[in-house]
Amino acid sequence: MKKNGLGIRDSRGISIGIKLMIQIFLLLLIVCSTLTVISYLKSSAEMKNSIRDNLTNSVKNNAELFSQVLSQRKTEMETLGRREGITSMNWAIQEPIVVSEAERLGYERIQISAPDGTTRVAGKDPFDLSEKENFKLSMTGVTNITEPLFSESDNKLIIIVTTPIVDKNNTIIGTIGGVITASQLNEIVQNIEVGTGVMPIL
Repeated sequence: MKKNGLGIRDSRGISIGIKLMIQIFLLLLIVCSTLTVISYLKSSAEMKNSIRDNLTNSVKNNAELFSQVLSQRKTEMETLGRREGITSMNWAIQEPIVVSEAERLGYERIQISAPDGTTRVAGKDPFDLSEKENFKLSMTGVTNITEPLFSESDNKLIIIVTTPIVDKNNTIIGTIGGVITASQLNEIVQNIEVGTGVMPIL
């Protein structure tokens, strides 16, 4: 070791003080970098958890609201299924009612089925629904909603809300079904605000 006015030097002539400063600087750099990485990872994890929780809550709330919409649709069909005119089972009387109500309530169309499954829709030829599960369920007294399916008449993606037609004696004399398209469902849900977002359905 040598010593001069600049301080103690090692055999290569490098000041011991400078070496210590370099080592301390590198140590501080490592510590700061480590803390930065830890802080980033922690913040990132917290942000991901927050986003996940918000999305979960949003989906849950939207699902509950959409369930309420479908429940309302059931109630609408059940009310129509007991309406005078509909319970006449006379298509000449029923047709103007279902056309008007489909437009007012926002259905693609409303269909009426006789006990044998013969089904009528305004502007279309009669067709048979006797083997369809939604028709069979309604004839047992159960209001039901189909899974999304493609309409056989126009190939649109739809759901059908079907309920019994019940006369004054509480006898099931047919069924009534409201047809809702995928685009109508999306329009309904997009009008439901939850926080800052909405949930598309189909």
